Amino acid sequence: MLAHHAVQRGEERNRALGVWGAMGAAGGATGMILGGILTAALGWEWIFFINLPIGLGAAIAAPGLLPADSSSETGKKLDLAGALTITLALGLLIFALNSSEQASFPIGLFLGLLAVAGILLVAFVVIERRTSQPLVAFRLFRLPGVTGANLAALLLNAIIASELFFTTLYLQQVLGLSALATGIAFLPNSALVLVGSALASRLVNRFGAGLTLAAGALILGVSAFLLSGVTAGGSYLINVMPGFTLTGLGLGLTFVALTISATSGVEERDQGLASGVVNTAIQLGSGVGIAAVVAVALALSQTSSGSMSARLVASYATGYLIDMVLALLIAVLALLLVHRHSRR
Repeated sequence: MLAHHAVQRGEERNRALGVWGAMGAAGGATGMILGGILTAALGWEWIFFINLPIGLGAAIAAPGLLPADSSSETGKKLDLAGALTITLALGLLIFALNSSEQASFPIGLFLGLLAVAGILLVAFVVIERRTSQPLVAFRLFRLPGVTGANLAALLLNAIIASELFFTTLYLQQVLGLSALATGIAFLPNSALVLVGSALASRLVNRFGAGLTLAAGALILGVSAFLLSGVTAGGSYLINVMPGFTLTGLGLGLTFVALTISATSGVEERDQGLASGVVNTAIQLGSGVGIAAVVAVALALSQTSSGSMSARLVASYATGYLIDMVLALLIAVLALLLVHRHSRR
């Protein structure tokens, strides 16, 4: 949101978003290595503890580093009913999807949780339409490009979260890499995110956000297909590095393009809201997406035979193929909704 307000519209803003995406990739690369070091030296708990000093430092530094928003409105109230309703709905949905992976989890309880989550989601929509200061203003979704970009954000982060999950497990549980070695193995992916983010702003300026988003999604589809070739006796260089590195390029292109698309054509008064909505979609894609993809992958691979390692790898391969389908859906959304209505 700050990138949108600090820089004017057009090519300059697109370049700023490219830099923002590149910094995110750099942070991801650093986090993977640091996470491996902390896990190896102090234990996995420290990957959570380390966020406390980082968060406090950022909070202290923010007032001096970030410009004040002189246009901020006063007198706004928190939509508490909407916040509680959507939080409970998503919490129940994620819990149900995660619990469904356990063979002993009652099917009746699973369906009941899904039903309650659905009712709460409907209640959230009703609340948001009636309140004077909603968390989500549904007028944003009258713009097809904004709707397409947010749906793409959901699917994109379902892909990225599940690929990180499957690839981490494959490297550590099947190939036997340590936490630190796994973090280092992810570096080519992060390097290509930097490249993709830098290219994205130029491609958007030349071809538009929709085509750039579609191109990145197709690259993600190819990378997921390559990763689906993992085997119990595979290797990092052959079975992981080509596909997972290519994932970084696709992520860099798609992330910047959909962020631009999510705020294109939006009135200035709604820019902050549009930025908040797409970031919420990103977080939902990670939380709900990984639970859904893993649950479906496990269900589809239950009939696989062989050793435990072979069955695990079969579920990973199925998950990658699901990610390939999701990537193709993003490409379709980009062409049908974003490209037709995109504004540079």
